[in-house]
Amino acid sequence: MKNNRDKRLASQRKWKKENPEKFKNSLRKHAEKMKKAAYEKLGNRCNNPGCGWINYDGSRGCEDPRCLQIDHVNGGGNIERKKGVRTIGTYRHVLMDKKGLYQLLCANCNWIKRVSLKEHLGRSTGGL
Repeated sequence: MKNNRDKRLASQRKWKKENPEKFKNSLRKHAEKMKKAAYEKLGNRCNNPGCGWINYDGSRGCEDPRCLQIDHVNGGGNIERKKGVRTIGTYRHVLMDKKGLYQLLCANCNWIKRVSLKEHLGRSTGGL
């Protein structure tokens, strides 16, 4: 069994080395798919009830995916980053989360939260 796994991994490494552009494109597509699924799980809009963004239909809460960011409800994103969790890993964590540890905030609300809770100093004092 281990021998099959080693052969498969060697074959994958060889393919990645021989096809760097195809590999990069497949990785990008996978990341986009994971991001879309994570955003859908989190509601596809800013989760802050006080968000000042007004959509075209008059509803509040930014829905523009270019402005949305995944936020750790109780802070701690810096701890994840120090552990090496990056983009696709964060999306995977969001999709597996059953405790409500993540929320979607627009960039403005996310930065307001960071500053007001002093998360930018590496300390967290709680959620939004």
